[in-house]
Amino acid sequence: MRILIMDSGRGIRGEKVALWRERLGLEPDDDVALLSWYPPAEPLPVVAHLVAGPALHLGREPRRVPTLAEAGLLPGDALSDAAAAVAAGADARDADDPWAGAADGDGSGEMYGDEISEQYAEPDSLAIIDADVEDELAEQDTLAQSAETEAAAAMESAARVAHLPKQHPQRLAHGVRWRTNRVRLQVRGGYRRGRARARAAHRRGAQWPSQALRSLLRLRGSGIANEFALSVSRSRAAAEIFAGADVVVPVDDLSSRSAWILARRVEGPDVVVTFHAAARRIAQVRLRAQ
Repeated sequence: MRILIMDSGRGIRGEKVALWRERLGLEPDDDVALLSWYPPAEPLPVVAHLVAGPALHLGREPRRVPTLAEAGLLPGDALSDAAAAVAAGADARDADDPWAGAADGDGSGEMYGDEISEQYAEPDSLAIIDADVEDELAEQDTLAQSAETEAAAAMESAARVAHLPKQHPQRLAHGVRWRTNRVRLQVRGGYRRGRARARAAHRRGAQWPSQALRSLLRLRGSGIANEFALSVSRSRAAAEIFAGADVVVPVDDLSSRSAWILARRVEGPDVVVTFHAAARRIAQVRLRAQ
């Protein structure tokens, strides 16, 4: 039996997957796949794992992360074929069945630290960040040079009038010029920093049109639930793994909306929103299959 679990929590570990299996009354040969919003804290004992978040990016499919099943590290009949394929150096991925998926690589799980971080790092976003940093550094260098030059000139002027009485016209004029210059530097520095931030925001807006949508969803409340639902509603991979399940179990309130959206798009699996009801439905499906 194939069970799809949907979760929006952070830092999922293998212990939580084991607890889910226990509460659902699953047998050792039952396959569990996971569709989550956040990446896991470690490779999980599931047959497939898609991560739709942790930020909404329009037009991007959920990322497939390595699992222990794909690496052949789990005992049991359900994983024996995958373990044999990994041992033989074969590719365990079936293009027509997302539940038989394997990670991009040799399935050894070594890519979990390096290649996953590369998946999260988008080249366009890194280029934008580099350009923003360069602009900010250039602005800071210009301001620092201007401040040093004018500070030196101010010190020379102050030295010329230091011996004069406090009420001397030249000393009073120097004080007025010094205060005026300080205000001018503060205003000019704030203007330049604001202009640099505006240019950076404009570039980010051109490259990331989903940023405004994310802000709007957060203003309406339940931002993660809305972003999760919107992400899976546009995803072909999420629809395929959803269609291949016998029972779908959203384990928290924030993922229930995503399950409801997919249930309207894809016919077939039963969607049950509580563990008790899901365990009862799984038992019914198992009995009917016999």
